[in-house]
Amino acid sequence: MTGVQDLQEDIVNEFIEKCISMDDSNVLKEYCDKYPSLEKVFEQKYNLVKLLNDNFDVENLVGKKIGDYVIYEEIGRGGMGIVYLAWQVSLERFAALKVLPFGLSFDPGLLTRFQREAKIIARFAHPNIVPIYSYGEEKGTYYIAMAFVPGLSLNKIIAGLKKIPPAQVNTERVRDIIQTHEDFIRLKSDSTGDGSQDSITTKRDPSFWNMPYHRFVFSMFAEILDAIIYAHKNNIFHGDIKPSNIMLTAEGIPVLVDFGLARDIKALVTTQSSDFLGTIAYSAPEQIQSNRIDHYTDVWSLGVTLYELLSLKHPFYMESLSKSISNIIHEDPPLIRSQNKSFPKDADAVVMKCLEKTPEKRYANAELLKRDMINFLDSKPISAKPVGVVGKSLKWIKRNLVISILILGLLFAGALSSFLYLRNTVENLINEGSVFYDHGNYIESQKKYEQALRYVNMFPYSEQRQKNVLSKLGDVSLAKGNYEEARKYYERILEIDHSYTSALSGLGQVHLETGHYEDAIRYYNQAIPLSPMDRDARYELGLAYEYAKRYEEAIKSLQAALRIAPKDEGVLKEIKSVLNELRIPDSQKRKCLEARGFYKREIESILK
Repeated sequence: MTGVQDLQEDIVNEFIEKCISMDDSNVLKEYCDKYPSLEKVFEQKYNLVKLLNDNFDVENLVGKKIGDYVIYEEIGRGGMGIVYLAWQVSLERFAALKVLPFGLSFDPGLLTRFQREAKIIARFAHPNIVPIYSYGEEKGTYYIAMAFVPGLSLNKIIAGLKKIPPAQVNTERVRDIIQTHEDFIRLKSDSTGDGSQDSITTKRDPSFWNMPYHRFVFSMFAEILDAIIYAHKNNIFHGDIKPSNIMLTAEGIPVLVDFGLARDIKALVTTQSSDFLGTIAYSAPEQIQSNRIDHYTDVWSLGVTLYELLSLKHPFYMESLSKSISNIIHEDPPLIRSQNKSFPKDADAVVMKCLEKTPEKRYANAELLKRDMINFLDSKPISAKPVGVVGKSLKWIKRNLVISILILGLLFAGALSSFLYLRNTVENLINEGSVFYDHGNYIESQKKYEQALRYVNMFPYSEQRQKNVLSKLGDVSLAKGNYEEARKYYERILEIDHSYTSALSGLGQVHLETGHYEDAIRYYNQAIPLSPMDRDARYELGLAYEYAKRYEEAIKSLQAALRIAPKDEGVLKEIKSVLNELRIPDSQKRKCLEARGFYKREIESILK
């Protein structure tokens, strides 16, 4: 099945969902006008749904008994089924009962997907994945019984947050939106009788609701990631992560739902299935183009959901389907901090790494994404490269990109007439590359540096200029996560000058970020004597020693970094982290630091 066919199937499923939920002939006209090539398919599906609605009144299920469950009320519906609040008679508890409408059970494809959802969830036992109670069929009605989660989906929370001024968006408002939403109040009261909350998960400490909003979002997503990691380890990819598929309880516990679109990778390989049912707005470029669903696409969907929850704006969505798809495949969204200057750079870096167009440039797995989130929350270094902002946002650069290209074109044309112009062109290319780099647009940055390198190689330039351009190419490759490419650039520099400091430090960082800590230590130790006041090299050497479990050497290197930058919070926290790794009791830390030659003011800063 081609990508175009997949998109058509997604549109048809959306149409079916609207027909079931609205029962309105205007839906047929709306979709036929919008997608005339699918008119016959829409008419066929509309007639089928109308036939089912006329002959199999699903509303009559309210008050009826299916298996061990008495239907209480409808709480949601979609193209793949209707969800009811139900009472399990034998165990005297409420459940969420997902029912496939009777007539749709005659569609082998829909029935297979419905049955697959039950089998997938039944394999799971995780506090952040809604558990399944049972699966069955009675008189042609297929159902899945799941735990009832009193809460609100993230899409409804986002809708609530959009109604208040941005300056008033905070964690407490999230709790208020949940507790005051009509759906939550009604269902909570219906399910408990006395209106009390009876969550399937543990409760939060009240201080949880006092943390800054972006930290609340990261804390919540770290738990969602724990569920995704669990699923991935069981060879299951969700394939349809979006705000409507994440519930948040009144205690702030996130629960992932709807694995009906998930993929068992072993079954996928065996059957060579090409089904594609992901929601377009949250689908990765490779999902749209080639039906690919794996850990990379789940990371992408998490990134889109994160972006929307943090900024309250969708990074790619447009009114036109074709424009939305074009944005997903070709356009980078603006940085969140371009809209909110107080938003942390590191948090932006985490989100934007999830939204890399090339899958291999995203986080390699959900565990690495979770590690960066935890490191951010603990004020530790993250692997994602922070995207710099130098007075202007990425959005501004994109808006003025045509003007920038025209200016560069004029400079290039003038440079052809003389070596002086050529030199100016090289300098401008480097400067433009640096601006793109600072704004996190690494693709354009690399293009500029590569153009500069071509001119440097064509004409007699100094070795220093050549080393400088190669170093910048190494830096941008490192920022993109292309470690092999970065290594080659740095090694080319060392062929020209074996004592070039930035190349040695760059190779140290390559090995540090790829987990080759002893190699990283070797390169940093070569670089530091050449630039003794380089705080970053000493700090990163300390990290390499720490990760290699060479704690005493880590302390010495971090101590040297602290002497260069006495108030550096990152260095202070890392020294404290090493002390904890050494399992030194709090009562002994002062003596330990004194014995290692730390100044009194340094000790006070570390221990405060």
